[in-house]
Amino acid sequence: MFISIKNNRGITLVELLASFTIISIITLVFFTYFTNAFQYNNRTSETLKTVNIAREQQALIKQEPYKSEFQKFITNINTYASASNLLMSTYPNLNLKKNIEVVTRKELQGTNQIDVTYYKFTMNDPSYLIEVYLKQQPELVTVKVQSNLYKVYIYVNQNNKLSSDTYTFFEYKK
Repeated sequence: MFISIKNNRGITLVELLASFTIISIITLVFFTYFTNAFQYNNRTSETLKTVNIAREQQALIKQEPYKSEFQKFITNINTYASASNLLMSTYPNLNLKKNIEVVTRKELQGTNQIDVTYYKFTMNDPSYLIEVYLKQQPELVTVKVQSNLYKVYIYVNQNNKLSSDTYTFFEYKK
């Protein structure tokens, strides 16, 4: 039943080198896999952070004190357009990095690209460049309820690259 080995000389150097080579190849494959997994996990973690920052900005726009500051801004712009309405000191609760800018962006309308005017708010954040774009003209104007819906885009940049973006609507009540 049992096969006995009559050669008791041990293992040869060739057998030892072959087994060492096989183990090295298997170990190298596992280390490569884990290194790639850690790098992918790190990239995914950074992307998830910027997505959460964009969502946080989206939620803040609809809460106090941001909500009242956006209300105040739209009221000021609609009532009297002046350069003082674009100063960051006029809206201290927004925590702006610099003054509000008027910018144009290309948008697709049907099959044509048109220039659309937005107000650009650059938020004060030490790690990321957060830009909030408020469309100059409302998307929806209601007469009975006395409110307008303004489209708001939120971009989060990291290392001068767009990392996350989203949009929402801001309800302006007259």
